[in-house]
Amino acid sequence: MAVTFRPITPPDDDELMLLHELNPGYTVERLPDGALLVSPNGASGGMRNVEMSFQLRSWERRVRCGPAFEIVSRTDLREAQLAKCGAYVRNGSALVVLIDPYRRRVDSWRDGVHVALGEIAELDCEPVMPGFVLDVSSILEM
Repeated sequence: MAVTFRPITPPDDDELMLLHELNPGYTVERLPDGALLVSPNGASGGMRNVEMSFQLRSWERRVRCGPAFEIVSRTDLREAQLAKCGAYVRNGSALVVLIDPYRRRVDSWRDGVHVALGEIAELDCEPVMPGFVLDVSSILEM
């Protein structure tokens, strides 16, 4: 179950990374309002994260670009995830991809335009991520 904390002072990037390192069984996210969303990692969720991270890191090493993150966990509410993606778009993200393996659906935002893609096998991330095609099926099969 995910828990939201509202610290007096939100952690900076280095402190957030330290929280991740000190709590390997948990995912810690800093929300737009500074709150921290903490949720346990499950085996299948962890495998999905490793698969997506491998694909993204391999691409990033070739083109030296980033950052990229985020797969929905079982306890995440769709409305909350859509709102979070909207915040990424409002803050300048050129491409946002939301993968929900439990509902087997993918949403994307390119240049602020939301498209509900449903269950797809792959997602071409051009032109924002040149040469990168996300193998969604390998993430959904975990």
